[in-house]
Amino acid sequence: MSSEEVKTPLRDWFLMGCIVEGGLGGVALALGWFFDFSPFENLSWNFTDLLLGIFVTTPMLGLFWLTLHSKSGPLSEIRLFSENYLRPLFESWSVWKLAVLSILAGIGEELLFRGFIQGILDGTTDTFLAVAFSGLLFGCFHMVTPVYAIVTACIGWYLGWLWIWSGNLLVPIVAHAAYDFIALVYFLKFHPPMPMTDMDTESHADDF
Repeated sequence: MSSEEVKTPLRDWFLMGCIVEGGLGGVALALGWFFDFSPFENLSWNFTDLLLGIFVTTPMLGLFWLTLHSKSGPLSEIRLFSENYLRPLFESWSVWKLAVLSILAGIGEELLFRGFIQGILDGTTDTFLAVAFSGLLFGCFHMVTPVYAIVTACIGWYLGWLWIWSGNLLVPIVAHAAYDFIALVYFLKFHPPMPMTDMDTESHADDF
């Protein structure tokens, strides 16, 4: 898929991305109002937790690094998807656009999946089930490929337990936003594109 093919259906992908990610926060607020449960209940500003949120991106970034260097196996499917779809879609974006989208994704998705879904379930059921179910929904929301959905669900569980452990929703929000931003900037601005011949070879290898 070329850059032009990606841009054909809708040119302003940045605006669309902002609306979708920001809209998830709006959905969380609307659901919170309807069920009388605030997704902000366990969110507070704390500089130490801000730094903690950045630090705990390390395992996620390590997994991302493994994905980018996977030549075969399940993670290579995510690598191929990133090269075929994410790079053409985001490669022309400036760093500030990537930052804005990452921040909105961190806030919107964490308010919905952790702040509301995990939060309200944690008040009515077992904590483990609350984290498991919210992480599963988080993975389903990112169902671009089955493997990507599984990996994202695992990340959702990780973020869910970070919230339980820290007691502050700020930690998973910052971790989510920081991870998205660092991963996108590194992949698009510093990591060399996979040669087309290698993509073709790996794509055919997955068929067997």
